[in-house]
Amino acid sequence: MVKIDGTNYIVEGGVALIGANNGPVNSLGYPLRSGLKKSFEKAVADPNVQAIVFYGEGRTFPAGADISEFKTGKVNQLPLPAIYNAIEDSPKPCIAAVHGTALGGGCELALSCHYRIAADKSKFGLPEVQLGLLPGAGGTQRLPRVVGPLVALEMISTGAPIGAWKAEQVGLVDHVVEVPKGEHQLNFLKQQAVYFGQSIMGKPFESRRVRHQPCEPLDDFYFDTALMNAKKAARGHVAPAVCIECVRAATKMPINEGFEFEKKNFFKLAMTPESRSLQHVFFAQRAVTKIPGIPMSLAKIPKKVGIIGAGTMGAGIAMCFAQKGIEVVLKDIKKEYCDRGMKIIKKNWQRSARKGKWSAYQVKSMMKLVKPSLDYADLADVDMVIEAVFENMNLKKKIFKSLDEVCKPGCVLATNTSTLDVDEIANSTSRPESVIGMHFFSPANVMKLLENVKGEKTSKEVIATATAVGKLIGKIPILVGNGFGFVGNRCIFPYSVEAEGMVLEGATPYDVDKTVYKFGMPMGPFQMGDLSGNDVGAKIRKEQFKHTGRPEYYVNDVSDELCAQGLLGQKTKQGWYDYTKSRRGKPSPQTLAIVDKVRAKKGITPRTVSAKEMEERCFYALICEGFRCLEDGVAARPLDIDGIMMFGYGFPVTKGGPMFYADRVGLKKILKKVKEFHAAEPKNRNWEVPALLQTCVDQKVGVYKYYARLAKKQAKL
Repeated sequence: MVKIDGTNYIVEGGVALIGANNGPVNSLGYPLRSGLKKSFEKAVADPNVQAIVFYGEGRTFPAGADISEFKTGKVNQLPLPAIYNAIEDSPKPCIAAVHGTALGGGCELALSCHYRIAADKSKFGLPEVQLGLLPGAGGTQRLPRVVGPLVALEMISTGAPIGAWKAEQVGLVDHVVEVPKGEHQLNFLKQQAVYFGQSIMGKPFESRRVRHQPCEPLDDFYFDTALMNAKKAARGHVAPAVCIECVRAATKMPINEGFEFEKKNFFKLAMTPESRSLQHVFFAQRAVTKIPGIPMSLAKIPKKVGIIGAGTMGAGIAMCFAQKGIEVVLKDIKKEYCDRGMKIIKKNWQRSARKGKWSAYQVKSMMKLVKPSLDYADLADVDMVIEAVFENMNLKKKIFKSLDEVCKPGCVLATNTSTLDVDEIANSTSRPESVIGMHFFSPANVMKLLENVKGEKTSKEVIATATAVGKLIGKIPILVGNGFGFVGNRCIFPYSVEAEGMVLEGATPYDVDKTVYKFGMPMGPFQMGDLSGNDVGAKIRKEQFKHTGRPEYYVNDVSDELCAQGLLGQKTKQGWYDYTKSRRGKPSPQTLAIVDKVRAKKGITPRTVSAKEMEERCFYALICEGFRCLEDGVAARPLDIDGIMMFGYGFPVTKGGPMFYADRVGLKKILKKVKEFHAAEPKNRNWEVPALLQTCVDQKVGVYKYYARLAKKQAKL
């Protein structure tokens, strides 16, 4: 075997095997592109080679481009379209032998080959749309010609992958290789690829070139419907619509014109703020789990976990572990509570099974892993306990004292608190180094974010374990410091306060919610309050008042009046909205009357509040609190705040998170507006200028650049 740049090259029985060998996912960076070109040219020039096979070394076929090259411009050196066109025009038949995932440029490599075989567990997809891009190496033109425009439309505009058997069914794969149990997947696939290559030697294959295949026509109705659906499903995203137009072009243009249309639109999308934001999200999602000074080798994955509290949250957390084959003890104080929790779990899994996610056998197996209990003694052998009862400090401390007595040494003791002091909870035990906050978001079995909260004495081993566990159960674990509300809820408080402040000044709750929804949030602050319960927000504000003693920030007059009148939101059918006739809620005359009453009591003459002011006051208040979190060290990096707000609170990924968005808007512009708001409301804490914001503006850098410089300085020490 010969190493040629990012590839391995060998000839067996007249078949040249070109193996992509560029890191764990075989990204199509420059070394691999160079290797593919040189190895392919070598195979074409060799008279002993009669067929060429492309495969992936390690665990996967090439799984997409090297996104980091987009920033450096190196992606334009040895561009993939030219390489793939040469492969398609090869005088010798080319075969893609796929195992693992053939995604993005990897799928496009397979499409440029004349034949495609795949291991039975492989997947194919063109997920570029999820980065605000489109397949730029011929995918929008070749895929519709291979599988038809309807299937291509779905795959390219959503980015959703398909399995090998589905790929064979739609015509993307010629043959699925069933790897026998006990056989090495890659070695077996390579052997089958050689046999396949030998079987087609000397046979005509020119008709297999995709460029010679016409694309079946498709009525514009389907494209127009897809555009309408994409607008609803991918609100704020530009790329899905452009992807749809590229597939439409494949049905109407000769392929070379289609390639040009694809190329033009690829570079147009690459320059959009949306694409830059989504690429930032791609990197941030991976970077947040890499914690400076915390080696992941310290992590100890639990074999058995205890959950305290069998309510909706506890049941959801239990599901996360059982789905990964980890045994769970679900403890509560009454059998009826445990029974209810088990019913919640079973109902959720059965609902997913009806949608095809689980088989009946899998549901039955997972249910066996969850064992209800009323006795702390059943937690004696667990490796981790997660307490998930309601937000009451005395109750949590009582539970942790009991856990301290029964749990074995080394057991991680975690609290699912959303606001309370983790150190106070930890100090109720004799082992505060074993205590950590693990703040799941509701519904716990669905939401991606896991806000891990380190206490003053939390050990590195426990932090590493909580991070590794989060990744194992499919969450995005982000480490934060201890402080009321941590990062997520702390940033949401001023956002919500400004929303209500504007209602008192003259806006309606419904106008504010519409503005925030238009910005890209999944719902407005008043819809969010009704969903979680206005009484929940009131309890949190009272707790915060105990910590700060600042009533001007934490007393919300209208919210408090709603609670006093029992208008708690969806659970009482009345809140900021009226839910008596619609689950989605309608504007409530009763609530508007309460707003008028509070205004009159406070002597406020209502004024017109513009949509621009609504947007700036809500989101600039949130951004300012993000700067304060960084100042206080509760958040270590801007990307931690962005990750929390995107994956826990629905901040639009097309804007990259509040701190990335702040850099995009311009910190100088934000500072100017914050000072204007402060001049208008000098007592409003939201508009006290964060020192870090002022520093960044003075140094003429964005907050991301400021922290990049800081990291470089620390690395030199």
